[in-house]
Amino acid sequence: MKTTKLYAPLLLAVLFTAPSMAQYTAEYYGLKGKVKKVSTQVYTNSDELPIHNNTIEFDTMGRLTYQMDNTIHIAYHYSSTASLPDTITSNNKTIAIEYNHLNQKIAETEYIDNMAVKKVETTYDTSTNTQYQTIIALPEGRKTKEIISIYDQDGCKIKECTYTFDTLFNEDKTLQKSISYIYDMESNLLQYIQYTYNDEGVDTRTVGNYNKHGKLKNETSYTADDFPFRTTKIDYDKRGNITKKTITFAEYDEVIKTSYSYKYQYDKQGNWTFMTFMYNGKEYTTTLRQISYYE
Repeated sequence: MKTTKLYAPLLLAVLFTAPSMAQYTAEYYGLKGKVKKVSTQVYTNSDELPIHNNTIEFDTMGRLTYQMDNTIHIAYHYSSTASLPDTITSNNKTIAIEYNHLNQKIAETEYIDNMAVKKVETTYDTSTNTQYQTIIALPEGRKTKEIISIYDQDGCKIKECTYTFDTLFNEDKTLQKSISYIYDMESNLLQYIQYTYNDEGVDTRTVGNYNKHGKLKNETSYTADDFPFRTTKIDYDKRGNITKKTITFAEYDEVIKTSYSYKYQYDKQGNWTFMTFMYNGKEYTTTLRQISYYE
């Protein structure tokens, strides 16, 4: 809950750092307590060996340091006590990240086999509370995408627009997607409205609503002529984990409903260690998590 009003330039220093910082913490993964390591194995009913293995590790400062997803290994490097990584390496890929004196990300360069293939440049306009992200293909230096995000005076993102650039004319860009966010008076997220576009204008419109805990509870997608072709409803347990997701896909002459259900067992910290996943009422996979903590 946000109730304090901040002067915009000072606000942006906090605003544009917090989202990046969150994705490198245990909280981002929904974990509680001082987590050291989480090892996950997914099994189907017919297989004795896991079909999926995943590991994540954190240091004593709570920073994400390592991930393993089957054959992909990702390591995060931090400078001294910095909360944000300056280098991320995975197999043959390296991402080098640059920050300004306010800890705002200003550049991210991706290398494959030591060759630069992509760069993301980020600039900030504090007079309008706007962030600009430009994705550039290397080595030719061609712009491929631009994402413009606008924030209100309380640090809440209220609009995001994604553009793609013509491959021949670098400055000609086309709007691909726009998202608007609606909040209550205390800056709690209530709803988002997303539009996707094609050559003729609006292609789809999706409206999503959030519960009092800020989690998505339902969303409906509409065609350009306002026909609701897809509806999703999501239920959660008291710990905030998904217990059921129901997706209804409608064509003009047919309706298809699909349900996904989840059951959990928790440890003393409140993190789940066993999950059963059911597809249309039939048990599909079981997931085991081994979690170790710092004392």
